[in-house]
Amino acid sequence: MKEEGKIISAEVLRYAQDDKRGEVLRGAQDDKRGAQDDKGKPMTFAEAIRSHVAGDRIGALRLPWLPKHHLDFVKMRHDQVFKEPLIIDNYNLHIIKALCYYFSGHPDFEKLLIPTDDGKFTCYNWKLKKGLLIMGDVGSGKTHLMRTFMVNKRENYRVVPALTIATEYTENEGGYNLLNKYKNNNIPMKGDEFLKYSNEKTLWKTRVGLCIDDLGTEQPYYLHMGNKAAPIAEIITARYDLAPQLTHMTTNLSRSEIMERYGARVFSRIMQNFNLVVLTGPDRRMG
Repeated sequence: MKEEGKIISAEVLRYAQDDKRGEVLRGAQDDKRGAQDDKGKPMTFAEAIRSHVAGDRIGALRLPWLPKHHLDFVKMRHDQVFKEPLIIDNYNLHIIKALCYYFSGHPDFEKLLIPTDDGKFTCYNWKLKKGLLIMGDVGSGKTHLMRTFMVNKRENYRVVPALTIATEYTENEGGYNLLNKYKNNNIPMKGDEFLKYSNEKTLWKTRVGLCIDDLGTEQPYYLHMGNKAAPIAEIITARYDLAPQLTHMTTNLSRSEIMERYGARVFSRIMQNFNLVVLTGPDRRMG
């Protein structure tokens, strides 16, 4: 590996730490397996990815979609949408790896070993059935990563700032209608995030999940026609019963700050329904 903070080669990412339990991953490198064109002819994964981007539904639906492949997909998406390569370095390497496992629905997500500050590795016992709560300092890349993965094979989602949701609540058409939209996963696949994609390029899904971005930037309470509410807290609580639909969030808050801000009831729901994923590193906006 190179010095801390420097970009690591793709070979390191594919897949560090997996050589001992990597039979599944080594099998994933057989690119022809599971990917065929509309005539049943074997395709390499790269060919299938290109056909998917071109709108070939058959090729896309037959992709193996193992973690290694999801990384290829995400990197291609990133190049197209952000017009620059996905930066992978010592700060986000293991988190990107984890997200590839998670959004491909790979069971080894629940057994991943993540490095700690003291140079050791730990298993956080994450669960596929839970959503993601990406925690970290300002500028560490939380929102960018969630935007990068928002189109995926498992379940697409919209990234909506908490402040935007809360502000919508105060508008004429907000209030209960706004809460109902986000509480019940009644979120259409439209908006700035998805203007970049055709229906084919969102894997033919018409509804999406929700990622609440920057939890904690909204005010504690808002008014709509004289009614006082904490819209973000209400949405988090209501979506508790939405499984298997997933909810994700990003935040700069620590666990204790979330407890203080939202209270014991909402904090308990968050701890029960989210995988806590910590993203470290310097402010990337300053780089």
